[in-house]
Amino acid sequence: MSQDRNSIHVVGRSPEFSDRVSEVFKASFGNAVTKETSSFSTMNGHAAEVALRHDAVIFEANPDDPDELDAVAAMMKARRETSFFVALTDENVSIAKARRLFDIGVDEVLPETIDGARLNTLVNERLEKMRHATGAVSSRQGEVFCVAQARGGVGATTLAVNLALSIAGKSGGFLRKTQTAKVALVDLDIQFGNAGILLDLEDNGGFTKLIESADAPDSHFLNAIMIHHASGLDVLSAPSTVAPLHAVTSAQMAGLFDLLRREYDYVVVDLPHALIEWLEPVIERANRLVVVTDTSVPCVRQARRLTDFYKEANLGLSVDFVVNREPKPMLRSETQREAEAVLETKFSHWIPDNAKIARRSIDLGHPVVESYAKSDMAKAFRKIAAHLREKAPDRTPTATAPQQKLKFA
Repeated sequence: MSQDRNSIHVVGRSPEFSDRVSEVFKASFGNAVTKETSSFSTMNGHAAEVALRHDAVIFEANPDDPDELDAVAAMMKARRETSFFVALTDENVSIAKARRLFDIGVDEVLPETIDGARLNTLVNERLEKMRHATGAVSSRQGEVFCVAQARGGVGATTLAVNLALSIAGKSGGFLRKTQTAKVALVDLDIQFGNAGILLDLEDNGGFTKLIESADAPDSHFLNAIMIHHASGLDVLSAPSTVAPLHAVTSAQMAGLFDLLRREYDYVVVDLPHALIEWLEPVIERANRLVVVTDTSVPCVRQARRLTDFYKEANLGLSVDFVVNREPKPMLRSETQREAEAVLETKFSHWIPDNAKIARRSIDLGHPVVESYAKSDMAKAFRKIAAHLREKAPDRTPTATAPQQKLKFA
């Protein structure tokens, strides 16, 4: 059996069904089992998205219910290629009715009276085969975009949150908000991070569990420590209490980001202002660095220092500079031209100053791209997100590539 733990979700209209099937898999070593008393036709969009995150979903099916069939069909369209859906039906269901479930994409249709041990073996063996069959696909690694601040208060966290939501890109349908990309937002400012607050999320203790864990994280552990936002975005928030900077190790960050790149299409990272040693494996695995700055002399100089520092860890790191709280000028001022000369770039990303919208979005916990989608700020965020998605290099950086060691004080 694979060392990866299987995440299994049981959905039944009755508590008796959910309890009985859950117990079948709890007895199996390594399985992580969750259950829900519901049906797909009565689930809200968030509950349906939660179900889609699991390796296997076993549900109580009623082929005679057209609403349920429509809901299951919508789930099948939104599912992952590596997930496995099993419908348990009345043992007297006709072949024609069972065929309806197969036709809409359900992998197995079995009688509710199936022996528990047989069901357990069937699901685990099928997941193992699928994992091996999709090994080449799952080896593809997601893109990592790190957001850094040239000075405190320049708006890096606001940019990171709005970028993550914009990159995820939602569309309508049965699930209302179905992701076109699987995106994670990671707040690495473990002392003063507030990315979760901007999304109105309470810390679930996930980062603290990561710090305290001696084992390398696996898929189930990652799913447990992430906070699942209603939009579909997954968030690893900073601890609600101040953690010592040295509480995190480089090995933990390396393991975490190797796993994140396997599990997600895009990972947006809100970097801390402090330059701490365990950032090295994060930068080594980054595809792009986004530095948020203004055009003042102190801020531009710090932006240059940050860029030079991080490029020591990843020589091929692509860098984008975002000028915040300044509208894009028709003609560059002398100060702006000097800033571009120092940074050896031409500014192409500008976020206009709209303090009222920014403040209200933060206070309400509803990011600009959601609460003020038609504003000039939201348009600027989406433009940057589109640029990152289009320009993400085909080359995936590797931790084993020869890099310079960062020098910390």
